[in-house]
Amino acid sequence: ATFMARAEAFEEELDAQMIVWGQNLAPIVTKEFVTLHDAFYYLADFATLELAATFEPFPGKEPTPQYLRDLAEEIEEHNISAMFSEPQLSTAGIESFARDAGIEIGVLDPLGGVTERDSYIDLIDFNIRALIAALQ
Repeated sequence: ATFMARAEAFEEELDAQMIVWGQNLAPIVTKEFVTLHDAFYYLADFATLELAATFEPFPGKEPTPQYLRDLAEEIEEHNISAMFSEPQLSTAGIESFARDAGIEIGVLDPLGGVTERDSYIDLIDFNIRALIAALQ
């Protein structure tokens, strides 16, 4: 009974938060962005945003010069203003690329587990706020 009550309370909290997130995301709906790798398609779908490309075409592998040139063209063609790194991974390559492309770097966290992101709702809220801050 205790587990069921806690599950129901979590579901109610999540449902309420989904409404707030949807309202907060409204001003940036349909914006495009780039991430370090392809971990955020589900978040883009929820936020009605377009994850246009990823910096690493394959997880853990540096992009080739040709890939970076194509990515730079994609960013320019679609007027993308932000790309996102992750707190658990090195940002050296993405920082240099973003500086050259003249776009902002935000942080999206796929894992959480730190004080301010120690629950599912806190983690998604952090990521939603990061998207809004970078794409407004």
